[in-house]
Amino acid sequence: MRLNNITKNIIYLSTAFFLFLLFCQSIIFALGNDGLSRSPIVGIIQDNQVSIKIKGTAPGNVRIEYHAVNSSISKFSKWGSLSYEDDLTKNLILDEINYNTEYKYRIMFADGSSSEWFTFSTFPQQSQPGEFSFVFSADFRVKYVPHNIFDFISTLSPTFVALLGDDIIADYGGDVNASPPNSVLPAFRSKYMRNFDEHFQAMSSHIPIVATWDDHDYGQNNSDSTYRYKEISKKVFKETFPDYTFEDENGGIYYKFKIADVDVWVLDDRWYRSPMQTADGENKTMLGKEQLQWLLTELKQSTAPFKFIFSGVS
Repeated sequence: MRLNNITKNIIYLSTAFFLFLLFCQSIIFALGNDGLSRSPIVGIIQDNQVSIKIKGTAPGNVRIEYHAVNSSISKFSKWGSLSYEDDLTKNLILDEINYNTEYKYRIMFADGSSSEWFTFSTFPQQSQPGEFSFVFSADFRVKYVPHNIFDFISTLSPTFVALLGDDIIADYGGDVNASPPNSVLPAFRSKYMRNFDEHFQAMSSHIPIVATWDDHDYGQNNSDSTYRYKEISKKVFKETFPDYTFEDENGGIYYKFKIADVDVWVLDDRWYRSPMQTADGENKTMLGKEQLQWLLTELKQSTAPFKFIFSGVS
């Protein structure tokens, strides 16, 4: 049977439209049909609270339903609002969380829909002897995706994973600093979305994440306090990770936490850092005067038998 040109064009258009529908369906599937554009990221438990960062696909109200695995009685976080101002991200706090306990949780939306169930395990009791393990990681970049190393890390079942910097490489593979000023914010956001692939998400949705930055995710190679996009970088860092209750909410991203009878300080070695070309002397600094004094005071006052310091550089 021979087809005339009109019939052929109809077939071509029908085929193209069908492929277009498949393409649209694949995008919807990639974004997730549960209202999330990526899996949640679980934070650390402190004082019987856990912070969880979520990222949705549309503006609206969200909350988390959660309960201990060995219990059927659910609790709920407060409602939070997703908005484009924060890239549809929200930090939600789970209260009355017990230590040494496994929990199930899911994200609930105002329209009554919900995500799949996720699980996480909490830290050993604060200020008490206890066993824990952790994995630390740094310098993973988008050109090496998929990051299936995180699948292996999950099999180790660490108590937490510490990301010590260069969690994106902002100045390679598309330098955010070369973008027009009004494109820097979306460029940073895109870097995190592309680099934190499904393997990382599968891990971070059930293993607590501790994070700080170093030069390449702060902004650029050897970047320091003079980096012109530091406020944008910090905004996207806070959109990406759970709330760590920074010591200076208006400054760098340094903070502390306790696990068992161990005190941990997480430092920011970029926000206050003097430029490399500054002459060596008492005014040249890596941590800045306030952060350094905070660290020294904390170390002197700590009664923990073990003390850890996490930093992007020594």
